[in-house]
Amino acid sequence: MSDNTAIAESHRETLSAFADGTKSAADLATALGVTKVTVYRWLDLLGLRKKRKVRVKRRTKAVAHVNGDNGAASNLEFTVTKGHVTSSIRALSQSDKDIVTACANLANMLVKKNRAYGDSALDPVRVFSKADPQEQLRVRLDDKISRIVRGEAAGEDVEADLLGYLLLLGIARARARRAAG
Repeated sequence: MSDNTAIAESHRETLSAFADGTKSAADLATALGVTKVTVYRWLDLLGLRKKRKVRVKRRTKAVAHVNGDNGAASNLEFTVTKGHVTSSIRALSQSDKDIVTACANLANMLVKKNRAYGDSALDPVRVFSKADPQEQLRVRLDDKISRIVRGEAAGEDVEADLLGYLLLLGIARARARRAAG
């Protein structure tokens, strides 16, 4: 038995708190006076840490800080993995959580459609129309509203499509402002 294994064995009872989920590696490191790396090494030596393989090809994370009515800051964390958006919410009201969920659902729809249509809303091919992306999005908004007014929007999620086009229009405007300097 190596020295590291012997030391790990002497702390087996304390380290088992990590395995059963009652203590974090940081808590154990503080309690034992060692680094988290040492704690993980000991956990591995004793077989107390489950190894998880996570394969992610593309991941983007955005965190927004929101101040509530009571002045308490909350974090909204959106993670995009392989085109799917998930959100994590800390210390928010139910309405705030519903808003985040609706936004994540809208983002999922937009990412899916953007891939299906080859980024045609923000980076159009321009075979017939030479209009910029903002003008093309305004035309799509007009068409969608026209179908609503005429009662021809059967089978479509009109509200989600309108919200999506409005969001894409905002992105196109922001890109144009950045390009203009």
